[in-house]
Amino acid sequence: TIPKFTSSVQAKTRSVYALITRSISEVDIDLVMRAYTDLVLACTDEVNFGIVFNSKSWLFPQGDAYLAWTRLRNKHQSVSNTQKIMLRREFHRSKLGKASKSPDDWIEELEIIRSRLAPLGVKIEDEDLIMQVLEGLPREYDMIVTLLNARYKINDLTIGTLREELSMFYDRMRNKKGNKFKGTDDGDGNDEDDDDNDCE
Repeated sequence: TIPKFTSSVQAKTRSVYALITRSISEVDIDLVMRAYTDLVLACTDEVNFGIVFNSKSWLFPQGDAYLAWTRLRNKHQSVSNTQKIMLRREFHRSKLGKASKSPDDWIEELEIIRSRLAPLGVKIEDEDLIMQVLEGLPREYDMIVTLLNARYKINDLTIGTLREELSMFYDRMRNKKGNKFKGTDDGDGNDEDDDDNDCE
């Protein structure tokens, strides 16, 4: 969990190092220790606590607030990059899988991944989501995919329309096949045999 630090903690840290740049003799040691203590208290898990607790320097042997802040930032930046790669891979590998699974539920899963990527600086446009859906449908959807692709090419297809059209097609298939269509959903929606088609 990334610790939540108040603006006052950041302000104290910046103030300390502003003083250092002028003259070490003018540094308010009490201010340094209060900023460092705030960082320690802000860490609610052992990993982050360990990073802060061990951030000590020759200038501040009892605890260096700026060093602690820098190490925390670098650690969580690395975590964010890893998470970004994993989510992008999950998005591009995702497929509906079985025709018995609701396409609307699957699209909602893709929307959730898209929402999780946004704070990490990755923006997935509606057009990218539409193409991912059209390319990830099983062969039972070939007829409707052809029609939807034609609409996409003339900019006449939105996410809302796509979901509506696929839901209606799914309901018609379910009503036509009856009991043969029920209870066969694998619940996954991902094609494990398509790992090589990773588009990052």
